[in-house]
Amino acid sequence: MRYAVVGLILGCASGAHAGQFALPRGCEAYLTVQYDNCSLSHHFTCAVDPDGHQWAVFTDRNGRGNASRIDRETRWVQSFSLPAATARRTVSETDPFSLSELLETGEDQFDFMTRSADGEELRWTGVDRLEKETEVIDGVEFGVISFQNRVANGEGEVQRMEAGTNFISREWRMYLPRTHQVWDPEGTVIHEEERRPVDIVFPEDDGFLALEPIHGCAIDVAFDAE
Repeated sequence: MRYAVVGLILGCASGAHAGQFALPRGCEAYLTVQYDNCSLSHHFTCAVDPDGHQWAVFTDRNGRGNASRIDRETRWVQSFSLPAATARRTVSETDPFSLSELLETGEDQFDFMTRSADGEELRWTGVDRLEKETEVIDGVEFGVISFQNRVANGEGEVQRMEAGTNFISREWRMYLPRTHQVWDPEGTVIHEEERRPVDIVFPEDDGFLALEPIHGCAIDVAFDAE
């Protein structure tokens, strides 16, 4: 997948023409989302990837954010922090994400291991729960889920705990972020973030693949790339 990855990172830094995100060659975008915290995301698929895989690139007005690839069950395949392109990928799964199970039963537990480019291993264990069947944003229906998870290192030592909420799309089989809190092992909050999608932008709409966020940019907004 190296070709798609290199094109993806370069595409974050430059537009194909004025004001437009440059997709990697062989990729097709289906959605741009503008959020209320001066950030945006682009969602697309690439012919080089396995069937059912898709990419999302989240950036703020300073180009900070992350890029990630998931499969049809929303399994985390790989991710990159931007703009440094720091990589992390899933290397083993005891209980992978299952969007099908979440939608069928209202709950999905997960347990998997990731490894960064420098060899750091992290184990992610937790649960997603479906909290609300339908919420309409800019004319589009989403569900609402909550999540809780623990992140430990390769030796099993807890590094942090996380919780929050996401919007979920049954049609596109992916998530959009809503709230996110992170605690250290002592229970101290070390990060809080809240955002909400405002504009759901399709290929035929003005602003599709826009480079600049347009909502909530009157103040400097911190964006966590992890």
